[in-house]
Amino acid sequence: MNKLVTLILIILFLAYVPLGPVNYSSELSGFFIFLGKLQVTLSTIISLLISYLTELTVILYNNTIPFLVMVYDSILSLPYEKINYWYVLIGLFVISFFAEKFRTINNDLLKLNKRISMITSNTLDNNNNDSSLIEVKKLSEKSEAILELLSVISNAAENFKNTHVRSKKIRRASSEIIVTNSIPKETGQAKDEDQLMRLRKDQTLQENKSDEIMDDENISQIDLARAFIESNEKDDAIDLIKKIIDTGTEEEKHEAKLLYMQIK
Repeated sequence: MNKLVTLILIILFLAYVPLGPVNYSSELSGFFIFLGKLQVTLSTIISLLISYLTELTVILYNNTIPFLVMVYDSILSLPYEKINYWYVLIGLFVISFFAEKFRTINNDLLKLNKRISMITSNTLDNNNNDSSLIEVKKLSEKSEAILELLSVISNAAENFKNTHVRSKKIRRASSEIIVTNSIPKETGQAKDEDQLMRLRKDQTLQENKSDEIMDDENISQIDLARAFIESNEKDDAIDLIKKIIDTGTEEEKHEAKLLYMQIK
């Protein structure tokens, strides 16, 4: 309704508001000429509509007045003395009953329409929520895939780094092996001969020491057993230890048992 009133006011404004003289030397003269022609056209159309509406109103008036007079005369000419008022009351009651039923049905329909609109809006909201949840799930799946890809790239980088370090170590070790192999064999043989001479010398000194211990008259049987053990004469050491256990003192027996356990 407001839009219709606004449109009518705009049309009346364009039709009856004077635009003033047109300056034909201006760049907007064509626009003002168009507005002038539009104003003339609108005013002509409005004048025709008003004339037609006036004629129609006169015709309706001329035809409606006799009809209303006829209806009025018909109502007055009804035989009211023959009409049963109970029938009139019953008719009015029936009409009012059905009118109330129709009004109740109309109200129920309005309530149902409101409820349907509310359910529809809630359904749309739920669908929007479901769609948003689906989008979030898709984004989470994409993020998980990206994380897996990053972990694979990280593992590949670690493996490449370890392989690079391992290859460097292998090259370093191979270079050290080459350097050690390039040492003259005579030097290695000389070192082996020196070590063999030292071992023989140590063994000779140990045997001489054992012989000196055995030749000593003041040596105890425990020391003699130790000398046998140092000279790797285990059988003699075991026999002597057994003899000490049988004939020695408690202290000697204890030390002999320790030596026996050492041999075993």
